[in-house]
Amino acid sequence: MKKISSVVLAGLLLFAVTSAPVFAAGKVLVVHSYHAEYSWVQGLDTGMDQVLQASGITVEKFYMDTKRKASDEWKVKTGQMAVEKMLAMKPDVVITTDDNAQAFFAKNYAGKSDIQFVFTGVNGDPDKYGFPAANVTGILERAYADQTLDLLKSFMPQINAVVYLADDSATADLITPRIQAQAKNGKLPIAVNSFERPSTFDQWKTVVKKYDQDPSIGAFLIPLYLTVKVAENGDRVPPKEVMQWIVANTDKPVVGLWPFSTDHGALCAVVVDPVEHGRVAGEMAAKIIKGKKAGDVEMATNKEGYVIFNITTAKAKGVDIPYELLESANKIIE
Repeated sequence: MKKISSVVLAGLLLFAVTSAPVFAAGKVLVVHSYHAEYSWVQGLDTGMDQVLQASGITVEKFYMDTKRKASDEWKVKTGQMAVEKMLAMKPDVVITTDDNAQAFFAKNYAGKSDIQFVFTGVNGDPDKYGFPAANVTGILERAYADQTLDLLKSFMPQINAVVYLADDSATADLITPRIQAQAKNGKLPIAVNSFERPSTFDQWKTVVKKYDQDPSIGAFLIPLYLTVKVAENGDRVPPKEVMQWIVANTDKPVVGLWPFSTDHGALCAVVVDPVEHGRVAGEMAAKIIKGKKAGDVEMATNKEGYVIFNITTAKAKGVDIPYELLESANKIIE
C-alpha cells in the first residue's frame, strides 16, 4: 500500500473543508398571522424552507390563526403567545408573516430591542409598524391589480370598466385604498367604476346581480372574499363556495389577485407568489445569522408576478384565450 505524502494529505483535507457545504448555525422563529393549512401560508413555508433548511438553520413555527379567529381579543392573546414562544426559544431571527403578526407582535419590538426581525407579506404601509428599523427589515406585499387588468384586456379588449368587489377584512382595508388611488390617477388599464365592500353573503349576491345587469361593467375584480359571513356577526361562508356562486351567477369574467382566486374558479389572475415572499424572507434571515444587522439589509417588494389561467372556467364561459398567453402562463388550472 502506497503512503500518501503529508503535502498531498494536507491538500486533500483542505479540499474537503473548502468544498463542504457552509451551514449557518442559528435559530429562526417564524410567527405566522394565519393557520398552517391556509394555501398562502403553505407557499410562504415552502419558500422559507427552501432557504433555511438548506442552510442548516433550525426553524420553529408559531401560527397565530387570526384568519379563522378574527376577534381583536384573540389577536391580542395570540400575539402575547407569540411573545412567550419567542422568549422561550431565544431565536437569532424572528420572521413575521402578514400584517396581523406585525400589528399584534413585531411592532412592539421595532427599534426597541436587540432581537432581529424580518417581516414578509405586509400589505400595510411599513411606517405604520415602525418599519424599517435598526432591528427590522423585510419584504412588502403589493398586489398586481394593474397587471391583472392588463392581462384581461389583452384577450378581452372590449372590456372598458370593472367593478371592484372585496370583503370587509383587515387585509382588504389595506389594499383597497391603494387600488383606489391607482384608479383615480389613471394607472389602471381598465377603469374601476365602483368599489364595493359587502359583508354578508346575501349582500354579495345582491351586488353581483346588480352589476351583472349593468352593461357598462365588463368584469368583476375580486381580490378578497375570505371573510364573507352568513349573517352579520355570523359564521363565515367557505371562500370556495363564495367564488363558485359568483362565477356560476354571472356571464361576466371574474379575475382575482391571489392564487386561491383561480383555484376557486376565477378566470385568471396575476398573483403575488407566496413562495417568493418566503424565499426572500429566508434569504434575509440567513444574512442576519451570518453577521448582518436587520437594519443593514435593504427592504424589498415582491417582483415576480405569477400568471394563472383557469381553463375550466374559460371553456364554461366561452372565453377564447390565445395560445401564446396560455403558453407563457406560470400555471394552468384544468
